[in-house]
This record gives sequence, structure tokens and C-alpha cells, in this order.
Amino acid sequence: MLGGAPKEHRSDSLSAAFRNLTVEAREDIIQRYAALMGHYGMTATHNNLGVAHENGSIESAHGHLKQALEDALLLLGSLDFADLDAYRAFVDGVVGRRNPNRAKPIVLEKAALTPLPKRRTTDFEEKLVTVTSSGGFSRRVVYTAHRG
Repeated sequence: MLGGAPKEHRSDSLSAAFRNLTVEAREDIIQRYAALMGHYGMTATHNNLGVAHENGSIESAHGHLKQALEDALLLLGSLDFADLDAYRAFVDGVVGRRNPNRAKPIVLEKAALTPLPKRRTTDFEEKLVTVTSSGGFSRRVVYTAHRG
């Protein structure tokens, strides 16, 4: 939304996310993360192990935004939106009402961003699957495919 990418992407150590994965699954995630960092020209960094407070300012702001969205949904009285664009407009409205106080830091942050690549990175994965004669396939859940 700001038109650029940060120079650094910081995450926690993600040990809990990797704990129950196979070696192949871990390697796949590591390779895809490295590709994402390379595509956007970001340097990957992570918090120090055992130092829980390092992401506190970000996690706190994230929690406040989630609470504001929840409150706005309660006031709206419904979780139903006509379409994805209506939902995005709702979220943009909540965020927009919260951001006037953050205008100066956003301007400073925007100036530090690097240009975005010409195209987005892939946000899907390609898999070869067997499709039944009725046009269905399974990948943990059953999907249907258009037979054209």
C-alpha cells in the first residue's frame, strides 16, 4: 500500500512453526522464504532466541488493530459483506480512522522503502493433481475443477 518494500524483514525465530515438520517441509519453507526475500530485495533477520519482548511494539499495535476491527464489526452488527471489495473498504475505513496520528512516521517510513519489483511474487503453489471424471480433486479437502 505504501508503494515500496522495507530493506529488512524481521521475524521471530519460528521454532514453534518448524517443530513438527519433516526435513523436506522445513527445507521447502526455508527456500520459499529466501526466494521471497530475494524477490523483494529484503534482508531476513530474526529476533534473538528467548527474548520475548523484541517484537512488543509491533505485536501491541497489531493487537490494538485487531481489537478495533472486532469492535467495528460488532457495531456493524454483521460479519457478512457483499463481496471482497466491500470487506476491503471496511478494513480500509477502520485503518484510515486510526492512521491520522501516524502520518509523520508513515512519511518517514515510506521514504526509506525500496522500489517494488515490476511484478508480485507468486502467492500460490502449483501442484500436479489427479482430477476425477467428475472434475474433483483432493488436497486435504475436496475441490472441484472446471472441466473446459
